[in-house]
This record gives sequence, structure tokens and C-alpha cells, in this order.
Amino acid sequence: MGFDIFFVRSRFRDEKVEKKNPFTGEVMSVRPQEPLTDSELRAVRGVLRGAGATEPDEFGYCLIEFEDGGDAEVHTSRLEEGCGVTLRSGLSPDCLRFLLDLLKAAEWVMLPAMEGNPAIVSSPGLASEFAGSFPEVVCGTPEELGAILSGGYEAWERYRDQIVGEHG
Repeated sequence: MGFDIFFVRSRFRDEKVEKKNPFTGEVMSVRPQEPLTDSELRAVRGVLRGAGATEPDEFGYCLIEFEDGGDAEVHTSRLEEGCGVTLRSGLSPDCLRFLLDLLKAAEWVMLPAMEGNPAIVSSPGLASEFAGSFPEVVCGTPEELGAILSGGYEAWERYRDQIVGEHG
């Protein structure tokens, strides 16, 4: 259990494809996301290496333990399409720098699982495709990112403590 953050592409293909909705079974027409370019993929892998990420396990998860006490589990099995980051021990300064570096490496849109559904971007306009459901929030520094994420992380901690207290 952790505080989940998803990184998704900000660019979509022009052509639409038919896809079955996994929840309703209804076939719908969608624009698929563009995969990362080779240079973006290298940049993302560079951020992971620079943060000290372990090699991915057989399920595509790697672990990062930050020097200032934070940690992150990153799901990288389909990195060219996006990734997920799970935090369990706080929003440390090193962790926030890592998240922002990851965001900027591929001009991703960061979607934290939190109230308000912010679509966090490093430059204006990158989340325009998500505007209907996720309000764009431009973020340029680790401190700004910490301010944006802190309410969601604190809400997750309260929920975790409630569950662990009841069942732990």
C-alpha cells in the first residue's frame, strides 16, 4: 500500500482506434498515446539510474532509496508508454527532486491519486488532452511539487493509519 503517482504521455496520435472499455465492455473510439521517443526513453532511464534505481525485477518494479530517507517503487515494465511510482515513506526533498526530474525527462503528465485530480506538468499546455477531468497544474520546482502533493500524501497516510490501526 502506498501513495500512487502515474506518469502518462502528453501526446496522442491523430488516428483513432477501436478499443473495448475494460469496465463496461463497450467498444469505443480512442486516440492512443504516442510512445516515448528513443531520446526521451534514454532521458527517463538516466533519471532512474541517477536516483540509484535497482534493476527491475521480473514484474518490472525497481526500488529507489533516497539518501534523505524517502523511497519509491517504480513500475517500468512498459516505460515507453508511462510508469507508476508508489511512495511509502514521505515526500522527502530527494524524492521530490526525482519526481520532478522524471516529469521533465519525457514531458509527461503526472497524475497523483488524490482529491482534485491535478494533472501536473512542467510546461503549460501539456495536459490539454486531460482538461475535462484533470485540471492542469504547472510545476517548476521540487518545493512547488511538495506543496501540490502534500495534501494527497497526508490524506493517504491518514487512510493507511486507519486501516493498519483497525487490522494491524
